[in-house]
Amino acid sequence: MELKGTQEFSASPQAVWNALHNGDVLKQAMAGAEEVRWDSNTLVARVNVGIGPVKGTYGAQAQETESSPPSHMKLSFNRQGSSNTVTGDATIDLAPNGSGTTLNYAVNASLGGPIAALDNPLTRPLVDRGIGQFFSSLAQKVS
Repeated sequence: MELKGTQEFSASPQAVWNALHNGDVLKQAMAGAEEVRWDSNTLVARVNVGIGPVKGTYGAQAQETESSPPSHMKLSFNRQGSSNTVTGDATIDLAPNGSGTTLNYAVNASLGGPIAALDNPLTRPLVDRGIGQFFSSLAQKVS
């Protein structure tokens, strides 16, 4: 599954970077988040999901494998659950845009188990909308 998108922020790249590294801010922006925290360079999350055929509470971790503050990060993830697997990486690039910031993201993931149903033409818009809502909510919380 490949996902790409852009989000505009009215805040500086440093403010957006700081928000992306603040578990409390991420939790507020993420629908269904029960826990979001940074443990050194590991992002830990537990989220109650209800997208298409995937429903329930799932835990995940992502390692920040590249970091060039405040402009670039890469997160790698490998979740091997009892019924679902998700492996891949996500890159986030921040660029100044006037007095604000343009965030570009790209995700490349392999899905296994029931969660693989999200990578099809019927449910893909739900995934895209969920990611868009997260970044839109994050943009409202960053100043």
